[in-house]
Amino acid sequence: MVTMKDLRQFSHRQLVLLLLSAPLLLGAKGDQWRRVAESEVRFAIGLAELHVRFGPTFAKLISESTDGCGPVDYKLAGLDDNEQKQVRLYSDYFCAPWAEEWGKIIRTCDQEPGPKWCEGDEEGEKHLQFHNYFDVMQEALRTTSDRVGRFNIMAGVGVRLSDKVFRDFTEAMVDKWVIPTATEFMKSAPPDDVMVVAKVLDASVYGYSKGIAAAFASFAEKSADFSVEQREELKKMAIHADVSR
Repeated sequence: MVTMKDLRQFSHRQLVLLLLSAPLLLGAKGDQWRRVAESEVRFAIGLAELHVRFGPTFAKLISESTDGCGPVDYKLAGLDDNEQKQVRLYSDYFCAPWAEEWGKIIRTCDQEPGPKWCEGDEEGEKHLQFHNYFDVMQEALRTTSDRVGRFNIMAGVGVRLSDKVFRDFTEAMVDKWVIPTATEFMKSAPPDDVMVVAKVLDASVYGYSKGIAAAFASFAEKSADFSVEQREELKKMAIHADVSR
C-alpha cells in the first residue's frame, strides 16, 4: 500500500479545489462513481508529480509488474523507488477501485433473474448514475493546470473506454459523457497532447464515435494553434469513424 509519506507527494491545489467543488452526499446515488473518479484523479496527478505520462512506457512497466490489479512482489522488488511508486499508484488508485465497483455490479447482474437495470442503457444509467464519473473528470480537467496531470486524466478516460462495460450503454449516452470531458481537456491542452488523446480514443473500443471524432476535428478547425497537417489528420479520423462505427 502507499504510505502516508507517499501520499504527501500526491497533494495538489487543484485536487483540493476539485474535492471542494463536488461535495458528496452520504449514500446518494452515484457516490461510488464520484469516489472512483476522484481516486483516478489522484492517480493521474500523482503520476504527473513523478514526472510520468500515462503512455506506452508506463503501460509496459505496469504489464510487467502486476497481476490483475496487484503488484507482483518479486517484480516490484527489482524496480527503483520511482517505478515502485508508479506501480502502487496504478494498483491502489486506478485499477482496484474501478475493478471492485464493477465487480459488485457484475455479481449482482449474474443473479437469475437479475434486476432490470442490468440491461444497461437508460435503465442502467438511471440506477448507476454513471455520468458522475465523467462529471468529476470534467471538473478535474477544468481545475487542474498542470499539463501532464491533465493529459494523464484524459488518457485514463481513454483507457477506460475499451472496457466492455461500455457495450451496455448506447453510443449517444457515451457521446454525452465523453464529448464535454474531451472538450474541457482540449481548451488548454497543446495540440500535440490533443493529437495523442485523439489517437488513444480512436484505438479504444467505445471511445471514438463519429460524434466524438467530429468534436476533435471541429475544435482543431477553429483553433489557430493546430497545424494544417494536424487538422487534416483529425478530419480523416472523423471520416473513418463515421464510416466504420
